[in-house]
Amino acid sequence: MSKGLKKGDIVIISGVLLLALTVFLAFLIPYFTREAAMLEISCNGEKTACSLDRDKELTLESNGYTLSICIKNGYAYVESSDCPDRTCVHTGKINRCGQLIACVPSGVTLRITGEEEGYDFVAG
Repeated sequence: MSKGLKKGDIVIISGVLLLALTVFLAFLIPYFTREAAMLEISCNGEKTACSLDRDKELTLESNGYTLSICIKNGYAYVESSDCPDRTCVHTGKINRCGQLIACVPSGVTLRITGEEEGYDFVAG
């Protein structure tokens, strides 16, 4: 018996590696073509959109209240507010499609829009 790889072995190994690379790239490509998530800010019926890709600080005044909104490292959150209960501040950071922060006294909502990323979890 001869030791070492034969020509047929090399062809089979190359084919399996090529197939594995193709499957890997097929699952990887959607992550690069996905639409970037955006922050939609609704204030007094007016809507504006900001990208989560760039760090930014905004100050909004609405219904007699002042909100400090921060976009940092792909997350959006209300840093401070002078509303009575400060639920908007305690909501925390958001970065996934469909997540929402609302400051009811001021009438301001922050909502993440864009393409859905999939399931949060699967139970079963």
